[in-house]
Amino acid sequence: MRILLIEDNDDHAEIIVDLLESTYKSQATIKRAALFNPGLELLNSDAFDLCLCDLKLPDSPLENTIKTLSSTEFDTPIIVLTSINNDAIAIDLIKAGIQDFIAKDRLDSEYLFKQCQFSIERKATQNALRDKTTDYEAFCHSLSHDFSGAIRRITQCTYFLNDSLAKNHALSAEEKQWLSFIQSSASEVQQLTSDLFNYLSADATLPSQTTTSTNLNELVETICKTIDSPLTILTCDLPIIKGNPSQLQLALKNFIDNAIKYNEKPAQMSFSYKIEENNDRLVIHIDDNGIGIPEEKVPHIFIPFQRIENGLQRQGSGLGLSLVHRIFKQMGGNIHVMPSSLGGTCFEIRLPIHQLANQK
Repeated sequence: MRILLIEDNDDHAEIIVDLLESTYKSQATIKRAALFNPGLELLNSDAFDLCLCDLKLPDSPLENTIKTLSSTEFDTPIIVLTSINNDAIAIDLIKAGIQDFIAKDRLDSEYLFKQCQFSIERKATQNALRDKTTDYEAFCHSLSHDFSGAIRRITQCTYFLNDSLAKNHALSAEEKQWLSFIQSSASEVQQLTSDLFNYLSADATLPSQTTTSTNLNELVETICKTIDSPLTILTCDLPIIKGNPSQLQLALKNFIDNAIKYNEKPAQMSFSYKIEENNDRLVIHIDDNGIGIPEEKVPHIFIPFQRIENGLQRQGSGLGLSLVHRIFKQMGGNIHVMPSSLGGTCFEIRLPIHQLANQK
């Protein structure tokens, strides 16, 4: 058992080392760092079975320690040690995703052993789940790529066959119908594989590598230029936010495509935003004049492969809104559905205020 202890207080370090040695007997090799950053370097460069890290260190304020530990992926389970035993600190740690922490005044051999074992077992489970998820996503990416190539070839061959047959003899209505069915079915599978790829890619890249100031009004304008169907944008007043431009464009395109697809008249849309009175949330409203979403289906629309209507009535993979939900959830936001003043659906997207481009 190799344990890293990051602790600046010599007296505290001596007590913790004694407890660890009495807990693990001669099975523990303990290495100590007195500062946070050298401790992280050791954690990244060496292999440890467990790390115990003090919450307040001379080279790292409490907020920085919490932020760094919660936002960095470590293979080693980390238990945070704190001298501040109060509920507020515990809640802050849990909100930051740090589940393993111990108040120093509660330390004894039995309690420390249990917490260490829980932390090690939890981390092993998380690592196994992460590896399995990575394998599944890699498989699906590969499958999506292979399907796309195969369907593209089927589509091309169908068009060539259609042209060749039409030149040699007049196709009957039934033959034309069958060829059209093959082409439309291939197109549906192509769209499904594309949607699946986008869905799996929504959180495949670290946000810190792709986030930039993105003008949502310009994205709407860009999308509208690619659409052939009738669409009227009544208002478009959206903010500049921090986000992945490609993913945000995918999300907005899904809203626009749905407004056109689920409509019995020329589509109309409105885009607007506001900042809540307490100044901590950015609220975006996207309205349309479509057929709306049945109340009983609202709880299920963000689940993958769910369709608003029967798949025979409206084409679609059922991944669009789940992709949208995944994108905004990654940004720390959430999305709700309500009736729109335009007669269709209103999607309300709520994001942390720091997602505004002019916010720190």
